[in-house]
Amino acid sequence: MKPYPEYKESGIEWLGKIPKQWKIRRLKTTILGCINGIWGDEADGENDVPCIRVADFNRTNFSVNTNNLTLRAIKEKDKSNRILNNGDLLIEKSGGGDLQPVGAVVIYDHNFEAVSSNFIARMPVQGNINSRFLCYMHAHLYSNRVNTRSIKQTTGIQNIDQEAYLNESVCIPLLHEQHTIAAYLDRETSRIDTLIAKKQRQIELLQEKRFALISHVVTKGLPAEALAKAGLDPDVKLKDSGVEWLGEVPEHWEVVRLKNVVSLINEKVIGNTSNLRYIGLENIKSWYGKLVGTNDEINPEGQANTFQEGDVLFGKLRPYLAKVLCVNYWGMCTSELLVLRPLNINQQYLFYLLLSPNFINLVDSSTYGAKMPRANWDFIGNIDIPIPSLNEQSIISKHLDEETKLIDNLIDKINHSIDTLREYRTALISVAVTGKIDVRDEVEPAERGEEVRIAAEPEREYHPGKSR
Repeated sequence: MKPYPEYKESGIEWLGKIPKQWKIRRLKTTILGCINGIWGDEADGENDVPCIRVADFNRTNFSVNTNNLTLRAIKEKDKSNRILNNGDLLIEKSGGGDLQPVGAVVIYDHNFEAVSSNFIARMPVQGNINSRFLCYMHAHLYSNRVNTRSIKQTTGIQNIDQEAYLNESVCIPLLHEQHTIAAYLDRETSRIDTLIAKKQRQIELLQEKRFALISHVVTKGLPAEALAKAGLDPDVKLKDSGVEWLGEVPEHWEVVRLKNVVSLINEKVIGNTSNLRYIGLENIKSWYGKLVGTNDEINPEGQANTFQEGDVLFGKLRPYLAKVLCVNYWGMCTSELLVLRPLNINQQYLFYLLLSPNFINLVDSSTYGAKMPRANWDFIGNIDIPIPSLNEQSIISKHLDEETKLIDNLIDKINHSIDTLREYRTALISVAVTGKIDVRDEVEPAERGEEVRIAAEPEREYHPGKSR
């Protein structure tokens, strides 16, 4: 996109040159104050007001989610100057972490009475500033980590030094141009978000296809063309398995209990005395059975299960998470993972069988404990499972390896394109609010008319307690 006709030095290293007619202002001059929120008391049915939490921040479009608001009892005297107006900005004062530092800013674009929590400060915007433009400016500062210069961390919790942060300098155009930029970014980011949502839906459909493929093949066998390609009889007849979760299975398959084809390994080791590689539940990708890193530097205290090459690990804690993994080395793992050693069953076939949604749902239906639901081996080991010949198990495993790899590659490509779109979205905001591109000719006719109207208006005045 085209740049502005003329630029000047901003005098700010991270900002560089800005459009000639733009002004340098400190953030504190764009707002009327920074008012800390309040948490109040438990809802009492009389003084209840929605209290916006950091958890309600939509960090994608810099707005406030309202689908799960928390009601708190706020006394009338405590509401003074804390009631949010449409257009107020909210800044996260405390929280954050290394990957998501404190200091996120969103806009309150609702018309119902609400307050913000004590971890948030309300920033009403000056009359000569467009709230959306200023919100995008804060998003630019956040994505470029300008806010991190004002973070203080002494007790493990990050806190933003509001005075230091609001002393940062930014570039500000006239109000009507702020409106133009905000309208352009609203439109373009909405388009990007719509495209991302479509791609995310594609991923969901591919995941559903993956799950359905595994479930069908491990209970009904390979499709006819795959059987013929493997030199097996493609004309397979089904029989009633007599097992509810299985339904019909190929008539030449056996149905046996899981404990008859695997051994449960209960060999223990004291974690902090061993040099074995450790696998926790967090190291297994749910529903995919892929290792997402090992805690090589962690030696857990207490007992851990040991495993060896060729075993299959199955998560008994919250089994609905489907934590299943084939291991190809010797190591140790959390005791929340069952170590299953195949006897007369192919390791990879066992893996796919344990990963099938119907099997996972059956195990999950047996759990006990409300907060930390677990399944036990007595139930799992007695589940009836379908068993083809070892040769057919190997063929099935190879088929599923190939087909799931194709699906996973497609998902990876779509995820990469989503990441690229998100990077583009962030970059677009940055170059627009810093004047690196000129979007004045990119607005729709309706937006242009609104810009002209705003340009003709006098600067607005702010009155506490009233919507602007």
